[in-house]
Amino acid sequence: MGKMGRNTRYITSPKFLGHVQVPEVIGEGNYAAKFLASQKYGNNNTREVYEFPQREACLMLMSYSYKLQVKVYDAWVIVEKKVEVLTLKLPNFEDPAEAAIAWAEQYKAKRTSKLMRF
Repeated sequence: MGKMGRNTRYITSPKFLGHVQVPEVIGEGNYAAKFLASQKYGNNNTREVYEFPQREACLMLMSYSYKLQVKVYDAWVIVEKKVEVLTLKLPNFEDPAEAAIAWAEQYKAKRTSKLMRF
């Protein structure tokens, strides 16, 4: 599996996923089939793999074991909290008044910190 990221593709061998039916986890019908792909290896062998986007990769990972479910959920909560903290610090730059207030506050803070150095 690859690094987490919005645009990252995850390639997973069907052999690894043998413990669970992919359609049961990510959806019935042809939905699972659209993630089937082939991957070539250095020795000219080709192997069937599933190539999942982040959502489906997380779902498959969480179906693998209860311990992984807990780790994925806990990591998700931590990331959400970090995003929330970052979001609270950023003003809505689409609102000119809010952007101007944020700029003025930063300007005053910078000026005050320069004055305090002397």
